[in-house]
Amino acid sequence: MGSVFAALTAQYIGGIENVVMVSPSHVPFEGTTKDKKNMTGHSVAAWRGRDIPFVKPDFGKVKMSKYYRHSAAKYKVMGMWIAFYDAYRDKTAEKEIIGWLQL
Repeated sequence: MGSVFAALTAQYIGGIENVVMVSPSHVPFEGTTKDKKNMTGHSVAAWRGRDIPFVKPDFGKVKMSKYYRHSAAKYKVMGMWIAFYDAYRDKTAEKEIIGWLQL
């Protein structure tokens, strides 16, 4: 992930005052283990030792590698796309992160 690389670069190379991390969404997602086979239950991003609130997709609703038709897409999408699409539509995580940012 480029945003993680940017944050690490700013941490280890001096002279960088600010880093803007850009994500395809406004809320981070749940991280995975190194082998990418299990979810960690923690955010992919942290600030000052605390997890930034994250979305948690429900992978039990669909088969991840199967293609589906979806009303939000003009083409067939994989189950993983649907799981993350539904997770990002959940406003709970969005409210949590807004409250978290006001620390």
